[in-house]
Amino acid sequence: MITVEFTPEQYHDLKVFLSRVDLKGREVPAFLEIMKAIEKGVIEDGE
Repeated sequence: MITVEFTPEQYHDLKVFLSRVDLKGREVPAFLEIMKAIEKGVIEDGE
């Protein structure tokens, strides 16, 4: 597992940028898996 820290703004921007990606066939399952992981992200106190 890899943990990456984002500000809330960076987290939002990442989701927006990824939603604009033009996917081709076999890329779709990997993209969906990554988006599900991102959506599970939790904003922690201590920023």
